[in-house]
Amino acid sequence: MASVGGEVALSGLQATMTRMRYPPVIPTRWIRRALARLHRRVRGATALEWTLLLAAIALPSYFLVLVGINLLTAHYDLVRTVNALPFP
Repeated sequence: MASVGGEVALSGLQATMTRMRYPPVIPTRWIRRALARLHRRVRGATALEWTLLLAAIALPSYFLVLVGINLLTAHYDLVRTVNALPFP
């Protein structure tokens, strides 16, 4: 660091480091405003509730039915194979 006219001249990296904030600043004001705006909106509340119900109840039920059907078909195949065996 050289002194220029009584002021300390910083290198490029040092100047950049002095301008940076540590720890890095997270834009919390922007996030808070977005969440407050979302909270104030009630226009789509019913649609959101139905979407959450669909996601929480209907989709898991659909996958349980699929698994149940697969188990039933596998059991049916097993029984059919056993019934097709010749008598000893």
